[in-house]
Amino acid sequence: LHWLQLFLCDALKTQAGCGHHQLAMPDLTALSQQLAEFHSSEKLLEAEQQLVELKIACQPGQLSNPTIHLMNWLTRWL
Repeated sequence: LHWLQLFLCDALKTQAGCGHHQLAMPDLTALSQQLAEFHSSEKLLEAEQQLVELKIACQPGQLSNPTIHLMNWLTRWL
């Protein structure tokens, strides 16, 4: 989940004009660029907020099956 959050943040940074040296995962610059071109900033922020909520819900003892919730999130954003 942390990796996905970094990826979304890198796409937002790309939209803001940051260079690859300012990204958390500069080796994925091309993918971040594609995500930034495919979604609006609002959509990326919404996805990132839902991911933060999912991370909180996936704490031990919170969800009975976090994998299902992650798959639902991925289905909405892929």
